[in-house]
Amino acid sequence: MSKKRFVIKFEDNNRKLPIEAEPNSIIDLVKNNKVKQRRIFDENGKVIKDIDTSNHNQPKFHPMGAHKHVYNFNNYGHPHGKSEELTDEEIAQNKDIIFEEINYNYLNEDIE
Repeated sequence: MSKKRFVIKFEDNNRKLPIEAEPNSIIDLVKNNKVKQRRIFDENGKVIKDIDTSNHNQPKFHPMGAHKHVYNFNNYGHPHGKSEELTDEEIAQNKDIIFEEINYNYLNEDIE
């Protein structure tokens, strides 16, 4: 599925991305010409997922580096889900901003 993309520049005092946007769109938050966060919206224009491209200088909480947050609006107190490791499909879909061993470390314990 093709998604329409938008860019919001962090430098323009935009530090947060909207919760609602054009249906089936993607918005990138850019700082110093690098995507800090990618927000993905569903067919109704509601955010479904964030892809963060760093550990936010908090390796204890994000040891994998780049990670995702899946939104759950049934969790009224905090719909922005906990950080999760990216799937192989998500890495492939976001290969323009996710680079293994640069901003992402694969953590699957099953690999020896």
